[in-house]
Amino acid sequence: MAIHDRDKTGKTRVRCSAFRESRSCSHARVYYLEEIERVTVDGLRAELRDPRMISEFAKTYHAERIKLAREAIAMRAKMERRRDEAGRTLTRLVDALAEAASK
Repeated sequence: MAIHDRDKTGKTRVRCSAFRESRSCSHARVYYLEEIERVTVDGLRAELRDPRMISEFAKTYHAERIKLAREAIAMRAKMERRRDEAGRTLTRLVDALAEAASK
């Protein structure tokens, strides 16, 4: 879903982003964001009344946060390696240019 526009009263409306961007989806209906939020919160409120569901939610959330943290660490390490290699390449190029200029 993506923001579509605001109505005359300023309420935000959303629609399928695939429809909005490329028409690759046939779901063209526009929804009020406020209504989606209300339905979502009401659904969560109903589901989370059961302590077992709260426990399962917390366990799943925690596992996802750990996974995302691991992915972020791996991505950072990969980006640092690429940065370091680019720095070495740049140093070699500058050295080669300086050597060629001194001949």
